[in-house]
This record gives sequence, structure tokens and C-alpha cells, in this order.
Amino acid sequence: MSTIKSHVRCLTFNDPFLLAGIGSFVFIWYRNDKHIFHFIRSISFKMKQNIIGIRFINTDIIDRNDQTKIEHQLIIYSIHYIYYCSIHFEMNDVNNLEFIINAKYINQYMILDLINDTTNNESIIMINARNEVVIQRNLKQNQCNNSKQYFNHHIFGPQKCILYSAKILESSLNENYIIIASGTVFTQILIWSIVFQTDDSKSDEKPLVQELQTLHGHDGVIFSIDYNSKLNILVTASDDRSIRVWSNSCNFQSQSKNRLSIWKMNRFQLTHTYYGHEARIWRVMIVAATNTITDSSMCISVGEDSSLIIWSLHEPFGMLRRKRFARNNRIWSLCTTDDQIICGGSDGSIQFTCIEDILQLNRFKTFEWSRKLSSVKAISFLRSNISNTLHTLTACVKGEIFICDNNDVISTISIDQHQEYNLDEIFGNYIKMAANHSRNMVVIGSIFGHLGVIRMIPNSMVVKLVYLEKMFEKKIIDISFIDDDDRLMICLLDGLVKIVQIYDDENCNCRLNIGQQDYRLPNSKHQWCSCGLLYKNLFIIGDYSGNILSYWSDESEPFQKLWHIHGQNGVTCIRRQSKSRFVYSSGRNGRIIEYIMIENDFGDKVVDFRKLRTYASFYDVEWICGFEFDSRTERPSFVYGFNWRKFIVWNIDNDQTVLFEEDCGGGHRSFDVFIEPFDDDEDGLIRIEFSFSKSNTMKQVGRICHHSPLSKSKLCFSSIPRKINCCTQMIIDQSVYFMIAGEDRSIQVIGYEKSKKENHFNLIEVLHAHIATVNAIRCLSNNDTINNMTYAISVGSRSQMIIWRFWHDDDHQRLICEEKSVNFLGLFNKQLEFETKIRKTDNDDKLLELDVRYMDVDFIRLKSDENPDNVQFQIVVACSDASFRIFNYCEYRNKIEIQHKIQWGNSCLLKCRILLRNDYLSSSPLDDSNITAVTTNDGYIHLCSINSINQYSINKKNNNNDDDDDYHRLLSRQIHRSSICAFDWMLINNEILMIATGGDDNRMIITLINVYFVDVVNQSSNRQQQQVRLNFLRSFSQQISGHTCQITDVKFTNENDYRNLISISIDQQMICWRIHIADNDDDDGDKIPNTKIIESNKTIDSIISIDRQLISIADVSSFCRLFIDHWNNNNDNNKSTDQIETSNWLICGDGFQLIRMNGKKNRSILIE
Repeated sequence: MSTIKSHVRCLTFNDPFLLAGIGSFVFIWYRNDKHIFHFIRSISFKMKQNIIGIRFINTDIIDRNDQTKIEHQLIIYSIHYIYYCSIHFEMNDVNNLEFIINAKYINQYMILDLINDTTNNESIIMINARNEVVIQRNLKQNQCNNSKQYFNHHIFGPQKCILYSAKILESSLNENYIIIASGTVFTQILIWSIVFQTDDSKSDEKPLVQELQTLHGHDGVIFSIDYNSKLNILVTASDDRSIRVWSNSCNFQSQSKNRLSIWKMNRFQLTHTYYGHEARIWRVMIVAATNTITDSSMCISVGEDSSLIIWSLHEPFGMLRRKRFARNNRIWSLCTTDDQIICGGSDGSIQFTCIEDILQLNRFKTFEWSRKLSSVKAISFLRSNISNTLHTLTACVKGEIFICDNNDVISTISIDQHQEYNLDEIFGNYIKMAANHSRNMVVIGSIFGHLGVIRMIPNSMVVKLVYLEKMFEKKIIDISFIDDDDRLMICLLDGLVKIVQIYDDENCNCRLNIGQQDYRLPNSKHQWCSCGLLYKNLFIIGDYSGNILSYWSDESEPFQKLWHIHGQNGVTCIRRQSKSRFVYSSGRNGRIIEYIMIENDFGDKVVDFRKLRTYASFYDVEWICGFEFDSRTERPSFVYGFNWRKFIVWNIDNDQTVLFEEDCGGGHRSFDVFIEPFDDDEDGLIRIEFSFSKSNTMKQVGRICHHSPLSKSKLCFSSIPRKINCCTQMIIDQSVYFMIAGEDRSIQVIGYEKSKKENHFNLIEVLHAHIATVNAIRCLSNNDTINNMTYAISVGSRSQMIIWRFWHDDDHQRLICEEKSVNFLGLFNKQLEFETKIRKTDNDDKLLELDVRYMDVDFIRLKSDENPDNVQFQIVVACSDASFRIFNYCEYRNKIEIQHKIQWGNSCLLKCRILLRNDYLSSSPLDDSNITAVTTNDGYIHLCSINSINQYSINKKNNNNDDDDDYHRLLSRQIHRSSICAFDWMLINNEILMIATGGDDNRMIITLINVYFVDVVNQSSNRQQQQVRLNFLRSFSQQISGHTCQITDVKFTNENDYRNLISISIDQQMICWRIHIADNDDDDGDKIPNTKIIESNKTIDSIISIDRQLISIADVSSFCRLFIDHWNNNNDNNKSTDQIETSNWLICGDGFQLIRMNGKKNRSILIE
């Protein structure tokens, strides 16, 4: 299965296959006739190195015996290995392709470029990082372990220096020459040649190396070079963030002979210098016009700033378009097809960009009204049922209402039936306009209380004002359709809201009926509504103060008020997908919120309405105007709004990819947008039309765009773009999930799925609620669910803690995620705005220490005899200010309350665990002890009893005891010389506590602590009771060489087996350790040593490593065990008889990877 998700280091496309190198794996996709990519399989090379290059050398080789079988030959290489491979497949059935590794070679240095010689298909030429050209003339020979045995030539360049980039410009071994361009660390580009001896008698002489030209101009290291022989253009990219275009007038196309002499005369000249990237540029590529759907050549660059930029190589020179990926990942790899640009980056995703989209070649309409208009007050689209085209309705000052049809013909609407009304008097200086979702009706309102209905007459192209009456005696503040096409929400002065029903007949004659029920908005600065939703007996209103108000349809006052849930600038949209009980709202704080409606058993009445979570968050954009649903997922997918001067449409299902962008000057203007996905189109097409007012005129833009047709699976979804700090497993109803979180402030819930091809992981949900880095996440134990629900707690920087609740919705077959409680309302995206406004809310000042980082968290459930159904948690948090905080959470009040804040020295606390807990132990004396361990930045481990802390606080309150700084400590000891970053524990026979720790000193230490009890008298009750005590016995360290860098996590492999444990480290090693007990002859470990052995000085004889695995993930931070089936789908009958246990481990850091541990007698095997 796909066992890794990390940086996409290389990409290559050769029709019909797309190959990606991720870690030591190669992933293969197939592109069908409709240009849709389908995942085929992944291949593990098991070389413990990242694959950095994939090159096709011979393609479309037809089998002589079977004309339907085709072979592709390719080279796959890492820093130290080169693989000569082939793909065999049938044209009519690519799913059964065969991938063969023909030969394996050892390489000494990093390869920068590799080609097969066009005059000799059996030879490859490569150039490495030390400016050395290596030639292999026979690819089909057997593999060997000595590179000198199979590489025919090693030729150094004219300057012996380190290279960051190189390009083989031309080669002809038959004519005995090679032309190379090398990008040096000295900001130069060297153009040089290799000429071999043509005389056989001098074949032993060294080839002639000659420097042809040195190009100057860059101010930094050269990171990328590309060359196009047809255009004779050389493009270079540098650390100075510039792209430079070099060209000359020599015509290679007309010369078939003496090309070497032409190269010697060829002189590249700097013609253009392009700036546009904000960080280092990693890849640059020239795309000729004949290779794409465009009619001109272009240059594509990607880099560290998460930008893809297209540059023109013809008039007009310069930047054509820029595309910025939302997750700010570094883009490492780049390739193209005839119609797409494909990028791979550090977030583990592969992004597809249609060339016609980014170059805006798919505009079907760009129209600007030539007629000057008075001040435009409102704009709406009307759709014709004949041609499915849009007509633009524009209302201006002086009561002018214009209509522009699809042929760009402007006219006024028909008002034959309402000539007795003077539209200038009614709508002269004020008009409100709203269109229904079907776009067949527009309702207008006036300052005097008039309501008018404008419709497009069915089966015609005529737009007509079919109804106009004075309905109210007050000013109409706002008009909104409330989910249905025939019901309106009218907001009047003084916060009065009315519902209006629209009735019409076959002749398009309308009548309006005002509902009897009044709805009152609470007092606020902006006491008028902006959007609403009516479903059965539930009426939801969003107002201009950012509040969501919930009403029962027969009551005038709201039963629920979600204050400023969308900041303080207003709610812009409230919608639900048909046949769904999930509701979504958007606002001008850059967020989309998800809610759920709970119905009664009969399904005819809503009994509850809850806020679930932040469904999507835009950190750089605040003004979200609305969204459209994807009919396949029934969720918001296409979000539109403003980012400074630009109107943008995003696809949030594909990492907030920009689908549409138009510079309109900003959002404080009249506009309307129409978005319609083509549901039956497999290409993922979407129609977008945008009309806006600008300088007393109207402009309209229409475009057909591609949105990603790929599902959120495999490599199509992103992992954490920077670093994953924490991971945990979650099991609900026998469904296995794991959660990862890190530096991008989101939490990803990923599910495990079986497939006929390969078992794989799918992205289920992305949780947006944290405003800063997430440092730790903890879930209830795998067997602990409450009413078929489970809970998790995440903590992070800015002293933020969130309690999550998860359960399955059987009706919709989806996982429901709910933010149960947040220790403060993080409603603002910009940091300065947040810090100034958050203190004005109703948050507890004790919970608003914004400079404190919550480093780790653990919690237990508190059982109440009075109310067994009430969910209560006791939460412990390790903090960066050297304090240890204890919180209580009660679901009935849905509030987090701090109980204690305990200071421990001056060093940052890193890890915290509740050790002896009532949900873990079976013996009664320890049921209420709840011993907690905390590790620090200076190598100390502190153990305390939460119950003792609670009892001391009660006694101090009642008896005014003197302060005692050590009242909470049961044991404190320095066991490491520096930070303790890894921690796990196990209780043996309810008497011996075994603690495994790892730290910055690269050591893993096992500590044994004796647990016993003493009788004490409770001062408050004067009753005798038992209190737990701890006695340090001994610490043991591994005796052989282990990790060479910081140990970041350690785990016992089984909660019932103390002998085996696993550690991971920054050195990208995963080591399985075996603890040998002295005087214990049972190698199977069935006997647990008794207390006497533990108390002796020969308790632990040794700690040795029994297996180690090099991990493909960099910056390893944490890991957890996943209780999933074996991904190789082996039959249980084929298992070896000596196999004890097989476990799967998820390793996280700069991505994630799965490692399997096969437990055997006296040993364990780690397998990638």
C-alpha cells in the first residue's frame, strides 16, 4: 500500500504515465483518453534514500511476439543508487502493468542531470554535483557493487567546484562530443565541451575538456538550468530570486554537420532578467509552443515561495501569470503535459494546473458597457430557460433598471403593467435587490416599503417587472431569499424581520403574502440582518454584527445566540445542501462554519441546532461573500470573495486553489457572481460569470475553468506543509482514523481504506480552529467511547486548548467533528487584531496568557455518581512558562475551568502524562491516585499526585495552611543532562513503575520506581486514608551505540510487555530495543519479575537494539501505533509459527510514513 507521504522530490510524465518519487517510493498514475489521471500502483525501492530523479530513456518499444504489449525503459536514481527499470503493459489494460528492475548501480555523488545519448540508446550520460561527467555505455549488464567496473568514463569539468545545477545541452557519442552547462556556487554558468579521441590508436588518452563560455550576471548560487535547442534559449534560476534568459543567433536546426564547431562559436547573450519570486527558485523549465495547447513558447518557474509563475519568451516579455498555492509549501518538482502543469512539493501533494486556466485562454466573455451609467446601486443575474444564458440586471440612480442580454445588447425592462408607478420616485436614490438560487426571479425593495418582482418570461427572452406594491410602511433594510426560491426574508427598521411568500401562476402573475410572525433582532451596533435560512420549524438569521441567531418559527425571540461567530463585520451567507441536515455559514472574518440540525424521530420537526466547527479558514482573506456546493460531496466547495482589489473564486476541496481571479478594485461596489459546476463532466469543468460596476459603467467576465476531478486520496491531498508535531490514533465503531497536526494550525483526520489495487489512506476532515502551531493532541483510549462518541484534546501556542468530539452519522455515512469547547474565542485571523479584540470578549483572564505555549496534554474522564451521563474531564497541560496547569471540563456547562497552576523551576515543561489512572488500573488502592509525570527542558522528571494537590487546596482554604512549595511533589529527579523530549511508561504488577525517556543527550534511559502506600489522616474529615508514595530505584541506559541525534519519541510496543520498546530520532532512525532482565531465564517473557528482583541491583541486565530502520521522513517528531490490518493482505494461514505479533507504526515529521514491526522470538523486524 501507499505507506509514505512526504516531499515530492521528482516528477516526470511520458504519455500515458505520470511517475512521482516520494521518499524511496515511486508512484505511478495512468492518464486516460479524457486526460484524467488514475492511480495504478506504488513501488518501494527499499534503498533508504529519497528518489531524486526519474528519466524515461526509451519508450514505446513494441514486443515482437505480441504487438499489443509495449515497453518503456527508464532510469530512477537517488544520491547513491541508480536503477535501470522497465514498464511492460498492454495498450488496452494498463492496470496490469509489470514493473521490472533490470539492473542496479552504485553512484558516488548526487546526479544533477541524466540523458540517454540520441545516437546510442544503450548509453547514458550523467553529470554530478562535483562537476563530473559519467558515461555508462551498456545498461543491460548485470549489476555490481563497484562503480568503476561499469562506468566507462569519469570526466571532470574545466573547474573543479561544487555544482547545484547542471544541464547536458547536447551529446553525440558517435561524433565524440558532449556540450554541458554547469551552474556553480560562484554565481557563474560554465558552458564547456568534452571531445573524445577519434583515432583508435589514441583511445587510451583522456578526452579533451574545453571551456567555451562563462556567463555572468547572477548574484547567487545557480539552482536550475534549462535549454531548448529549437529556440536556442538558455534559462537559469538563482538564489538571487531572478530568472535570466540567454539567447544567440546561431541556427542549429539548419546544420546537421559540424555542430561542434558551431557550439565553439556560439555565444549566449543575456536578453532578459525576470523578477517575481519572493524566495529561492528551485526549478525552471522551457515549454515550446509545439508541446502545449498554446501558440507561443513560455518559461515556467517554481520555488520556495509556493508560487508557480509563467514567463513569456516572446513579445511582450515578462510575467504572464502567477499562481500561489494556499498552503505555502515549497515546490520541488515540475513537469508538463500538453495541457497541464504538474507540481510536487513539501506538503506531499501533486497539484494539477490547466494551462488554459492559468493563461486565461478559456474566457468566453469579456464585455464592458460602452454606455455611461448613473451610480450603480445593485446588480443581479437572470437566467433564460431557453438557452441557459445569463442576462445582467442593473439598477441605477433615478430608478433606471437596465438589462444586458447574452449578445451584449442593453435595454430597459418592460413595465407595461405598472405605468402608474414612477420608478424614479420609488427607487431613485435607494434600491435593494436579491436573486433567488434558480436565477429566474429578482426581487427589489425601496426606501418606502415597496416590493417588486422582476422575472424572465418563460420560453422567451423578455425581462419584465411583473409585480410592484407597497408592502410595508418602513424602510426595507435588506432582502434575502431563505434557501427556497419562493420565500423572502425582509429586514425593516428597528430590527424587525418578516417572511414573505411568493405565489405565481402559469401566466407569471405574482402575488406576495406577508407572514404573521414577527422576529426581533437583539440590540446591536448594526441591527439588521444580512442572510437567513428557513427549514421546517427552524429559522436562522445572520446579521451585520457577525452573529448567528436561531429562532423557532413560532417565536419572536431567538432561543440561541452565537455572538460574533463571524467576527464583527457581518455574516454573508447561510445555506444548506438539499436533503442534508448540515448548515454552513460564511462571513467577513475569512471563515466558513459548519452546523447540524437535530430532528425528531418522525423527521418533521427540528429539535436542536448546534455549531459544529470551523469548516474552512482563509488566513490571508477576510471577505468571504458566499459559496456554492459540490453535488458529489454535498459540501461547500467553491468559495468566492475579495482579497484586496481582486475578486477570487477558490476551490477549497483542493487546498484553496484559485479558480478565477479578476482585478475589480475591491469589494465595496455592486457585483454579482454566477457559479455552476458541470456535474456530468468528468473533466471537472465549472462555469463562472462575474459582473461588477466600475467607473460609472459595467464590466462582465465569463470563464470556463477546470476544478480538480481527483478525490482526496493518495497524493492528491496535502499533509502538513511544514512539520507534523504530533499524531494519535482514534477508533470509532471499528473504523480506524489517525490525526496529525503541526505548524500550519490545522488538524487532519485521515482514514484507512481497503482497495483491490492497494490499501490506502484518505483525507476525511481538516479541522481549522487553532490560531497558532498545534503542539500536541490526545484522544481517549481506543476502547473508551461515550455513547458511541470519542473525545480528543489539542493544545498549541498562544495558550490555546480545544476539546473535540467525534461520532458517525449513520444517515450520511460521514464522520462528524465538533468543537465542544475552546478556552478562548479565536475568531480573528490577523494576529494584531486578535490580540487587541480578544481581551474585550467574555474570556477568563487566566486563560488568556497569549505568550504561553501549551507543549503537551493528557486527560482522564471523571466519573460522577450524581449524574453518570455528564461527561467530565480532568486535563493536565505542560507549559512553556515552567508551569503545570490542571483544568476541569464539564460538558453540561461546556466550559474549561482552570483548577491549579503549579510552578516547577525555570525550565520549559515538555511532556506530561497521567500515569496511575483509574481507567488503567484494576486494583482499588490506586483508583484515585492519578499520578502525573512531567518532564522538563533541563533533564528533570517530576511526579505528583493530582488528588494530593486538590486535597492541599481544600485544606489551605479551610485551615489557612502556610505555603509549601513541595506539597505536590512525590518525586523529582534529574535523569538526563538536557531536555527530555520522549516519554512512555508501564506499570508492572501494580508495584513497579517503568519509565522510558529519551532526550537531547541522544540517550534512552529506563527508570524503575517503586509504588507503595502509607496511612494518613485527612485533616478535613479526620478520617484515615491511604496515600500513594514513590521510591526511586534505579535508572539504566543503553549500553551500545543508539541514536546520534535528539530522541523525539519512545513507545513500549505492547501495554502488557515491558521487554520491547521503540524509539525514533532526528537522525531518521527507528530502533527496536530489547530489555533483558537479570536472573530471568524465561526468554519468552511470560514471567514478570517479582519485587525482590526489582529491588536488587541486578534488575536490568542490558538494553540492546535488536533492529533498526532508516526512515524516509526528515525532522521526525512523533509516532503512534495503528491497529489496522496488514497492508500486504497476507493470508493468516501463511503466517510463520514463530511470529508473536505484528504491529504498524505511523512515523510523523516532515510528512508521515508507515513502518511494520514483525515480532519474532528473541527479535523484531522493522519493515518499511
